[in-house]
Amino acid sequence: MDFTAKEKEEIKDIVHNKIDNIYFDSNNRVFNLLLELTLTNKPVLLIDKQSEFDVSKTTIENDMKVIRTLLNNYKLKIKSKHKAGMYIEGSEHLIRLMIHDIINKYINNLNFFQKISSNSLQHSILYKFIPQNHFIEAKNIFKQYFTQDYDALYLEQIILFSLIWINRVRNQKHIDNNPAEKVEYSNEKLREYVNNLEQHFNLASNERENKYICNFLNILSKEENKWNSDWGTAQIVTIHLIDEVDNKLNLSLRENPENIFEGLYKHILSLIPRIRYEIQMYNPLTNNIKKNFPELFVVIKNFTKNTNYMDVSLLTDDEIAFICIHFLAAFSKNEQEHTLKFKALVFCNYGVATGELLKEKIQQYFDVEVIAVLNTNEKYLIDKLDVDIIFSTVPIGQTTIPFLVVDPIFTEITIQQIKTFLKENQNLAKRIPKNIDGRTQKLFKSILDFIRHNYNDNSEDLFNELMLIFNENDLEIDMKGLLPMIEDVLQEDAILLNKTVSDWREAIRMVAEPLLKKGAIQDKYIEAMISSVLDNGPYIVVGNHIALAHARPEDGVNELGLSVITLNPPIEFGHDQNDPVKIMFCLAAVDSHSHLNIMKTLAKIILDDKVVEKLIASNSAKEFQKILYEEVPL
Repeated sequence: MDFTAKEKEEIKDIVHNKIDNIYFDSNNRVFNLLLELTLTNKPVLLIDKQSEFDVSKTTIENDMKVIRTLLNNYKLKIKSKHKAGMYIEGSEHLIRLMIHDIINKYINNLNFFQKISSNSLQHSILYKFIPQNHFIEAKNIFKQYFTQDYDALYLEQIILFSLIWINRVRNQKHIDNNPAEKVEYSNEKLREYVNNLEQHFNLASNERENKYICNFLNILSKEENKWNSDWGTAQIVTIHLIDEVDNKLNLSLRENPENIFEGLYKHILSLIPRIRYEIQMYNPLTNNIKKNFPELFVVIKNFTKNTNYMDVSLLTDDEIAFICIHFLAAFSKNEQEHTLKFKALVFCNYGVATGELLKEKIQQYFDVEVIAVLNTNEKYLIDKLDVDIIFSTVPIGQTTIPFLVVDPIFTEITIQQIKTFLKENQNLAKRIPKNIDGRTQKLFKSILDFIRHNYNDNSEDLFNELMLIFNENDLEIDMKGLLPMIEDVLQEDAILLNKTVSDWREAIRMVAEPLLKKGAIQDKYIEAMISSVLDNGPYIVVGNHIALAHARPEDGVNELGLSVITLNPPIEFGHDQNDPVKIMFCLAAVDSHSHLNIMKTLAKIILDDKVVEKLIASNSAKEFQKILYEEVPL
């Protein structure tokens, strides 16, 4: 029987690799090739790799097709020179990101710092190019400067990116295009870590490379400044995302937003620059989350596809799974802070006192809230009350509401009857938040005001420390009741209507002027807002024709403040989707929480084009306030 040339080569593959290719399959060959192309300086010749893998020419060419497809996703190409072998052509920044991504892709469970079994071929391939002891040494250096506990995943990513950087610089592969080059971070511990890393590995990098690695490690690090320029966008995204999940899945998260907001906001705040600089994290729990919580995963994925606040059209499933984790944690806490209760009615023909006794006994033994006790003359009210179940001392005839006839004198038999009845109708129970004592909230606010007034301490640390003390003593606080509403902050003289400006810089200066006159901000806050747009682009354009000018509290904020301007004609900021800007708010925040009710109102405005048009068309500050306070749902 005659075979074609292709069939002969396939047979050769089977014969020569019958055993070896069980372990060294196509994926491992591609992984090895990519690392050799990027982490070594020696010539990579296809004929040599064919011999090393002991595969046919066709097989190695198929592997190269896979590599070319993968590289195309990073706008990279394979090139070759006579006798010099193959090399990757393209942006050095994208090459480093590609290396980072493929290592995460091909090694599902990283574990760089633990002893790896001999069965882990992927680790063996990696350690051929970056020895495992380098991971351990870099980790020990990192721990000298960052003593708090780091999530293993974040720590592994930081060390991995550090070693990729060391390897590329050592091989004279220098950065040519750094997306974060304009960003200045003041994280001295990271700089010291990088300097120590260079000394330990005998690396001579230039200033540009040093800044590059500091910027990118800062993006990955938990040490990142929570008040980076994206904080306004991050808070709006967080508010909208919580609303979206709550609306679609009915998780009741808005009843206790503190359970979800802070952690999710910090994650989104770090996610935005990572997306901007094309760094996405590997998540070992992704498949588990997609399998066990598919509805939550789909809701969040659809939200990220449709949002205009950040470029998340290519957000990986791993990153979406991280967001899911925040919701799952919040939902678990929410479950603990809620109780399933039945709303019940007691119908008694023995008189008021007996009916009240039956009510108290039922509430004593069971999670039941008796909202009314009716006598025989009030039977007509039964179907008019909003209740889940009825307890009656006599049969009550036909009704759509489940009822149980009970003896008004409680016995063990009565208790068992009610238990069975409640179990049979458990689907009717409602999830009710545990009562929060208003006196606790009042006490918290009084103590906070006293310290701020007498000791001139208005710091966020004070608020957080006091909150911790209350929580440790099981004193629950309704955060919503502590925070000012938009009508408490936006004054009539801070509403500027139908103003004409020459450009966006003048618009920022004009909208900030009322806050400057009031003393809520300093001159440097205005310059910081302008500089931030110059450095980061039109990130403050947060909705259709809407901008939210803001900078960091440390850039010159004295107190919480809000102002607004409508622009006629509108102004271009350079935003692809939301220009031109017709209305711009200016927010001065002093901490991460006191302005949240204001942000929630602004987030609702962004989603309501009709309200936006009405606000833009306002002819007086009073009309503007009326629309804002009456037509925007709280």
